[in-house]
Amino acid sequence: MNTLTPVQKFESWAVIELFGHQQMAGLVTEQTFGPATFFKVSVPETPTQPAFDRLVNPSSIYAINPVTEEVAKARAAQIEFKPIQAYDVRKMLEKQATDETPQRRIEEFVHCKEDDDEDEDDLRF
Repeated sequence: MNTLTPVQKFESWAVIELFGHQQMAGLVTEQTFGPATFFKVSVPETPTQPAFDRLVNPSSIYAINPVTEEVAKARAAQIEFKPIQAYDVRKMLEKQATDETPQRRIEEFVHCKEDDDEDEDDLRF
């Protein structure tokens, strides 16, 4: 007779090693979205940053090193892996208004040419 055993979900304090020689430390658990399973790394608060969560694709992990909670918290403070910061849209728009990027210069040139070349072809590049 076949009996099904429940699949154990991973949950451990750990230091994980990622692509690009990056490391993260925190409480590592599994998170499933439809058919895909990710590792959720809950990085604890440190003196320099607030606590945050990051979902990591298992294929981007080289190693998971289970450690104690104390070691994970100490390593999180040493590693200082930063959470993604939300953009401040107001600052971004103010910067765009004064920024002389190549794209902005091209747009200004095109608008200037539209006014000057009414007699020329309607062909645009």
